[in-house]
Amino acid sequence: MDIKERFALVIKTMGLNYSSFANKIGSNPQTVKNIAEGRNKPSYDIIASVGRTFVEINLTWLILGEGEMLLSEGAKIQAKNDTDSDYFRRQLDECNKNLTYFRERVVALEDRGRGAGNAVAVPSQQ
Repeated sequence: MDIKERFALVIKTMGLNYSSFANKIGSNPQTVKNIAEGRNKPSYDIIASVGRTFVEINLTWLILGEGEMLLSEGAKIQAKNDTDSDYFRRQLDECNKNLTYFRERVVALEDRGRGAGNAVAVPSQQ
């Protein structure tokens, strides 16, 4: 599942259409539609608005597809009590940990491929 599908699933799970979802997060319905249909990627501001508005959504899942879509009760309560900067700092830290893990896995697989005499194609980081 890619980010457009996860974004669309959030909208569906919240029981909203593009317009009502956009109103809740303070965005434009066309922007929301373009993200959900894959024409655009969500900006940081959109993701931050989703996190502020729907504290039950796991932003690591939304961004990376890792974990569960909905946070546990404890995580939801913590998110409600956090300032925006604390909440998003923790979410970004979690995303960075996941990215580091996946980078290490790619390097390990690449090294293993070289050891076997096989070339391994690794996508470049952008």
